[in-house]
Amino acid sequence: MKSFESSRDLADSGPRKRAHRRLRIIAWICGCAVLTILACVVALVACVNTGGVHRYLLSLAQRKASEKLGVRVQLENFTVHLSTLCVDLYGIAVDGAVPYQNPPLLQVDHVAFGIRIISVLGRKWYFDTLQIDHPVAWVVIDKNGVSNLPKLQGRNANSNASIFDLGIRHALVDRGKVYFNSQPSALAADVHNLDFRTSFNHLLTMYGGQLVYKDAHLQYGTIRPFVHDLALQFEATPSALRLKQAKLTSGPSQLLLSGTLINYDSPATEARYDATVDGTQVGTLLNSPSMPAGLIRATGLLQYQQAAGRPLLQSLTVNGDLMSRRIDVKTGSARMQAANL
Repeated sequence: MKSFESSRDLADSGPRKRAHRRLRIIAWICGCAVLTILACVVALVACVNTGGVHRYLLSLAQRKASEKLGVRVQLENFTVHLSTLCVDLYGIAVDGAVPYQNPPLLQVDHVAFGIRIISVLGRKWYFDTLQIDHPVAWVVIDKNGVSNLPKLQGRNANSNASIFDLGIRHALVDRGKVYFNSQPSALAADVHNLDFRTSFNHLLTMYGGQLVYKDAHLQYGTIRPFVHDLALQFEATPSALRLKQAKLTSGPSQLLLSGTLINYDSPATEARYDATVDGTQVGTLLNSPSMPAGLIRATGLLQYQQAAGRPLLQSLTVNGDLMSRRIDVKTGSARMQAANL
């Protein structure tokens, strides 16, 4: 019996050894394939980020962007991170349109964006991150209405893509500056320390974020520069925009605003406001010494419904209160005080 079992074990051990040897060969081949793929990826990243391939792609990106915008676009450098599907762009400069090529329309120190692929076969993907560091923009419009804004070349008029389709999960604009000068309306704006942050909720198809800037100078006509800070929080869906809170501050004056806008095509708006205005500050801005001095507070509800053929003021409804503890009125040589208005 033992002899029979030993013979059977020897007979079975042959196929088992051959199967084991095949598995080891398959594992070795798979390991070599993985190492080969990793080596190719490393080589591809090295080629993309350095050497002749890098210079070629840099030149190609500049040429394609310049053709698309119709103005010169410069890019100092870029880095591709295939492991995280992220790209870093450095030293972006976009010239203004003719005849206002200088100063550049836009300069950006650094842009980083990353994508996430949902389905390769279905070609489904989204922006995971978008970060823009220290963008500086100059917008110019002359007395004839000619601006330095470029026009997109070969734009597809039938494209219905929107920012909600892109689904940027997290966006950040840091240390931004905007210079705007329009001669026909004598308007000038200088915005510093711009900070824009937003995130995307895929389940709700909704953006939520905040916009903050400080030490902004706004000037219109002969009005002195209006120096102010702004901080606002918002939520946006494809059909509505909700302003959770907006706070504009300029010295002793302040405006608090919250509201909702629905239907972008035919907008309807409802907003609550709480404004405190310093008469002396307004008089200084308007160069009007006769402006009443004192703090005036206005609170209430504002409603607007766009209607075809109706002017803005006829579509606007305001219900609210106006109050002041004391105002001083000056008209020529006469002076008057009003308390508990």
